[in-house]
Amino acid sequence: MSRELERIDILLRIIVAAQGDAVSPVQLQKVAFLVGQECPNDVPSDYYEFVPYDYGPFCKDIYQDVEELERRGHISISPSALGTRKEYRATFRSRDIEFSHMPAPVAEYIAKAVEWAKPLSFGELVSAIYQVYPAYATNSIYNG
Repeated sequence: MSRELERIDILLRIIVAAQGDAVSPVQLQKVAFLVGQECPNDVPSDYYEFVPYDYGPFCKDIYQDVEELERRGHISISPSALGTRKEYRATFRSRDIEFSHMPAPVAEYIAKAVEWAKPLSFGELVSAIYQVYPAYATNSIYNG
């Protein structure tokens, strides 16, 4: 019997989908947001609640959950190359995790969304989200 999908599993899958590359906080926030928007019937009932914030959809609970993933040894959190932000990487241990309990639409969407988000700059990613979800630009401080 497989276990039930938890919201933290989705964060881990996003980070693992980067295939060893670093995931920035904005990438994690925006891809997690998109998963909830595009796969609403396949995410856990306690999935992240996003609010319009400085740079679009934001949920502070994500940061608590990534810290839990680090405590479990699934990811590493380190300063970015610029040292101004954090970045998340899957550990070797987590790259072998089976995600068989994750609904196929969620797993497939995550793979596509991470591939889409990885090459975008901060501004390009935020702007792309605003184009599709303009309601999340209401409290924005970003003018890009």
